[in-house]
Amino acid sequence: MSTRTLTDARPRLRGDLLLSAPLQRGPGTVYLVKDPRNGRAFEIAQREHFLISRLDGARSLAQIGTEYAAAFGRRLGDGHWEQLLWLLHGRQLLAGSPAEAAAPEPVRRVHRFRLVRDAAAVVDRVHGWVRFAIRGPVVLGVVLACAAMLAVLGVHLPELVDGFRGLGGQPWAIVAVFLLVWVSAALHELAHGVSARHFGCTVSGISMLTLSCTVDNLLYLQSRRRQAAIAASGALVNAAYLLPFAAAWLLLPAQSAVRAPLAGFLLVGAVQALVNLIPLAPLDGYRMLSYALRVTNLSGESRRFLQLSLWRPFGRGPGVAGYPYRAKVTYVSYGLWSAAVILLVGTGLTLICYAPLADHFGTSAAVIPGLIVVLTLAGWLARPSRIQAPQTTASVRGEAKDR
Repeated sequence: MSTRTLTDARPRLRGDLLLSAPLQRGPGTVYLVKDPRNGRAFEIAQREHFLISRLDGARSLAQIGTEYAAAFGRRLGDGHWEQLLWLLHGRQLLAGSPAEAAAPEPVRRVHRFRLVRDAAAVVDRVHGWVRFAIRGPVVLGVVLACAAMLAVLGVHLPELVDGFRGLGGQPWAIVAVFLLVWVSAALHELAHGVSARHFGCTVSGISMLTLSCTVDNLLYLQSRRRQAAIAASGALVNAAYLLPFAAAWLLLPAQSAVRAPLAGFLLVGAVQALVNLIPLAPLDGYRMLSYALRVTNLSGESRRFLQLSLWRPFGRGPGVAGYPYRAKVTYVSYGLWSAAVILLVGTGLTLICYAPLADHFGTSAAVIPGLIVVLTLAGWLARPSRIQAPQTTASVRGEAKDR
């Protein structure tokens, strides 16, 4: 194949491929690419994305090469074009590639027991029932109602705590609260599926045992608002689920036998809804923050950034000079936040443990819990990040300097 023939070619990427928005990963930017025919997904770097996103069948390779040289100051060599096209052809990503058989369904074992046999069909049906409610004004009204309810419950927090403590002597109440909380958790996962379906994603499964929802193509939505809305929908439904119970609790007379157990359930339900909004992996708040910041593997990359920062003064590691300013701010902020949460929780546990041990060991009773906190934080920082290098369709190291 001559150079002239090659650069005059106008290859076209398959129109059904899914490409994500740019995502921060460490010091660089990556894009996710997914082949819906077989479900395979991989990462490409910014330069590879620049090339393949322009394979539209209208521009020739020569035109794309000129645009690439203008953007990156370097011109691609002929060998790189051949390598890129062969790789795209081998992965059947170019238009006209023969259809590849879909990957076989994995065997569904007991630990992957599903809530329904056909999750997508159930989600479609439920979406048809509640579609009218997934509108801005309605959602805003529900959010305000939930916020008001949580504020009222906060005012009555001592009574809720007393009701929760009273559950210990009422086995029937414990069973009832457990069932109500389980229903709330199931609705939480269903809400993720319905909101994802509303925004164009598909649901491939809902696990009954692990209470998880598998949403396909969520990472490929171009709207951060929609991604965050899908992640937040579960916690919102958890809170909305409490509204009728909170109203009933407020209306019940003080001498009612149901009032105290109901207060305990409201406390558990409120904690269930609010905890999910905390930006810590693997909670929904963590996903919301990741989507909002357009960052992938936020927790692991933040830990890695702190590791590199701490080791650099000792002459070890490459340091963090190659990180852009925005990435530095993101990783430092989230890394310090994670460390603060570990210290806060650890301090709380230390205080809880100190009270019963102080009578026997005096002030030294805080030494062991405090040591555990320090070791936990050190272990979090020292844990290997296990970050895989992005898979790319081709390397841009075969490029040549401008001639």
